[in-house]
Amino acid sequence: MAPDCLSILKIVHDVTERLIRGTLQHQQQLLHSPEILSQLMTVARNIGPRVDDVVNALYPPLDPRLLEARSVSLN
Repeated sequence: MAPDCLSILKIVHDVTERLIRGTLQHQQQLLHSPEILSQLMTVARNIGPRVDDVVNALYPPLDPRLLEARSVSLN
């Protein structure tokens, strides 16, 4: 289960980097589209806490059900 969670964390890291890169490349267009900017901000705010939940669930004592639930929340 832990290797799967690490894979998910790597994917989240990649998605976060792409989100940042895309935002920086299109910042002028985003300033004229408040709906998209608002959606991006919502996604960005939710990534950190969910990743923290997965990492905390990896610490002993390991509860496989909690770890699975936290990992699924990242999808």
